[in-house]
Amino acid sequence: MSESRSRTYGAFDARDMREAFTFPGSDPREWICWGVVDADGEDPDDKNVTFDPDYGPLVNLTLHPGGKRVRARVASHVAGNGEGEWYPFIEKDEVLVALANGSERNAVIIGRLNQSIDAFPTLVGGADVTKNTVSFRRSVPPRIEEVGTSYFLTSVSTGASLLVDKGGNWYVTDGAGSVMHVGADWLGLMTKLGDNVMQLQIKSGEERFYVHVGGGAASLALSASGISALLVPDALNIGTSGNSPFWHATSTESVCAILDALGKNLGTLISALGPAPLTGVVLGPIFTALGQTSLVAALPTVGPLALLGPAIQTALAVPAVPNVTPAAALPGVGCPGLVIG
Repeated sequence: MSESRSRTYGAFDARDMREAFTFPGSDPREWICWGVVDADGEDPDDKNVTFDPDYGPLVNLTLHPGGKRVRARVASHVAGNGEGEWYPFIEKDEVLVALANGSERNAVIIGRLNQSIDAFPTLVGGADVTKNTVSFRRSVPPRIEEVGTSYFLTSVSTGASLLVDKGGNWYVTDGAGSVMHVGADWLGLMTKLGDNVMQLQIKSGEERFYVHVGGGAASLALSASGISALLVPDALNIGTSGNSPFWHATSTESVCAILDALGKNLGTLISALGPAPLTGVVLGPIFTALGQTSLVAALPTVGPLALLGPAIQTALAVPAVPNVTPAAALPGVGCPGLVIG
């Protein structure tokens, strides 16, 4: 007679069984592995890189050492609504791939690696980067940097900077405080030399060009419409046709004032000349004797020549060459469009 045995088996617990047989290396899943980007397919539409509206860029690659082919997403430093960054992938690029939850269906490229095919650059901007003394980013394809509002780049040691403000204006500043401005309303350059400031400005809205030197002590203003002006604190020399500037310019008003002064002093002039011919040597002392006082007193706006001013302006209003008769080619009384001081 067989002896009955009591049954002591309880419910089977798979978790306990799994823990009992768990040891390092028993999990066959991969979490991090190498990958190599695949080549494009024979079909023109079969590209190794595609862009999905929901997941962004997707890259076809082969995992190693298993040899499984997967389609991986790409991790980046920036990812947001309308935000991202990208660098092209080409065939045989080596990458580091993370497999979320140990599944090839969740492959994500988290890094790129240099090797013999994608050789690491050793000379960038003339610097030997293998000395481990500089940081850099060197790319071969064309690069686009786009920001939503403003962009600011500065040097801490010098204070030099590059700014693109939210209005679309560019400012380039050097370490000495000189500034170049490029904007829709005006373009300009301002530089400091000690206490003096030199400024160049082009106003597109007004169609004007300005140059200021020494805080405005000397200035040039050119205008497409209206008056243009050149002002200098000292002498202004103009040479043409290879000639050096030597003679002094005069004006219609000055000539009239000289003639008036000579007429008033005709007796003095005749007495001084006597039998001598009328030469520059003789006239020089006479002009000096007349002096600036008599000429200034005879300017068209004051003194005896007060009525001559309107007459001169009327004469200047007539073009020097109206192209009516041959006599019209004769010189006029002056240059209507040139005012000197």
